[in-house]
Amino acid sequence: MGLLLDQGLPHSAVLHLKNADIEVAHVGDRGLATASDSKILDFGRQEGRIVVTLDADFHALLALSGATGPSVIRIRIEGLRAESLATLLVDARAHLFMQGRPAEGRRFGNQLWCSPPI
Repeated sequence: MGLLLDQGLPHSAVLHLKNADIEVAHVGDRGLATASDSKILDFGRQEGRIVVTLDADFHALLALSGATGPSVIRIRIEGLRAESLATLLVDARAHLFMQGRPAEGRRFGNQLWCSPPI
C-alpha cells in the first residue's frame, strides 16, 4: 500500500520516501494539485493509497461519508521539511504495523494521527 502526499506537503519528500523503499506519489504529479479533498480521497481509495495530509478535514469527510477508506495520516507539524517528513513517516511505518496489527485511530506523539485502520 503506497502513500499519496497532499498538496501542502513538500514534493521533494517523494524522493526521500522512495529511497526508503516506500511507494509514494504527490497529488501534484497526479493532476490533483487543485483538486478538492473529496477528489483526493476518491483517488486514494481507487489507487489503494494512504493519504498523508496537514488538513484535519479529511477525517471529517471520511466520517460524514461513511466510507471505510482510504486511510488518512494527518501530519500535525506545519512547515516540516521534506527530509524530516520522510523520517517521520518511515519511523511511523514500524509502529503502524506493530505486532502485525494495523493502527486504528492511533496517535504518534503530537506529530501525526492515523485513521481509519490501515
